[in-house]
Amino acid sequence: MQSIQAMKNAAMRDPAGTPELRQQARALELRMMDLQQILTGDPTKAQRQEASMPGVIGRIGTAMGDMGSTHGPSATQRQQLDIAEQAFNAALSGFRQMLDQDVPALERQFDSAGIRWTTGRGAPGG
Repeated sequence: MQSIQAMKNAAMRDPAGTPELRQQARALELRMMDLQQILTGDPTKAQRQEASMPGVIGRIGTAMGDMGSTHGPSATQRQQLDIAEQAFNAALSGFRQMLDQDVPALERQFDSAGIRWTTGRGAPGG
């Protein structure tokens, strides 16, 4: 996330940063935030005392919080873990797409445009 924010800031401050590059960096930042929300839930709703759907971590915590019974996991615990597994797999796929394809593609565009080096990008000229 830090390298995406650094690229977004560089695209805004560097004279070579075009509106298109700024928009692409912001889109990556928003996608990263969406993926984080899948894992952790929506922190802004909790801060406003609003109900929100739990993230993967919350669902696992709910399932684990009821452990201790000698009867094995309940149907609710199993359901929470199934939902968490599906959400985790979706988030993992999204993270892999970003890390393997989308971020490197944007980095190449930054390099081509001559935008200064940013944290997380390969060494300049390397």
